[in-house]
Amino acid sequence: MKVLSSYYLSKFTGKAIQWGYPVSISFEPTPPVNLRCPECPSGLRAFTRPTGMLENNFFRDTIDQMSEISFT
Repeated sequence: MKVLSSYYLSKFTGKAIQWGYPVSISFEPTPPVNLRCPECPSGLRAFTRPTGMLENNFFRDTIDQMSEISFT
């Protein structure tokens, strides 16, 4: 409820407001691929963020950090 209400309030006011925690998280292990698909940012090499392989313990560290958060 906090996430949804902060979304609508942000949309209404035009200011970034964040209450609550993410509903879900997702991981992208490695964005670069050998294909050059014209509709894909990876194929176009159009990423604005750093690319490369993730650290070995990234998944474990992230899950451990998430488990420490109280979701009440």
